[in-house]
Amino acid sequence: MRRSRFQFTIRQLVAIVALTAVLCSLLVGFHWPIELAILCVPVGFLVERMRGESGITSAMMAGAIGFVAYGLTRFADDRMHSPSDFFGDGPVPYVTLFGCLGFAFGTMFGLGACELLALVGWLKAMVRSARTTMPPGPEGSKS
Repeated sequence: MRRSRFQFTIRQLVAIVALTAVLCSLLVGFHWPIELAILCVPVGFLVERMRGESGITSAMMAGAIGFVAYGLTRFADDRMHSPSDFFGDGPVPYVTLFGCLGFAFGTMFGLGACELLALVGWLKAMVRSARTTMPPGPEGSKS
């Protein structure tokens, strides 16, 4: 059965990133923003898996979006606490760096999770096959 697909427009994606950046900026002191960025990846993976697809694409996109929001949070925090020009004048280096990191993390998570699920499925099939082809034990052969 084909499930309905949903797609975000560019405006909705910008709103999601901005909202995540604002929420993360409220929690900067407690190291929660990076945890929220990392938590986006399994959620994206599970959403796509529940739609019947591989999950890798959503994990990549969720990682990129979550880490870009974290990068914007770090940019805002750096500008508030130390207005030095370590990364230049704008948020572009932060967005680029953390976007690439999130994309790579999401890709690795998605591939690893798919491989793990395939291995679990293979092991379940092997156990099922062993149960159906097992010869009867000593209690099955009465003389």
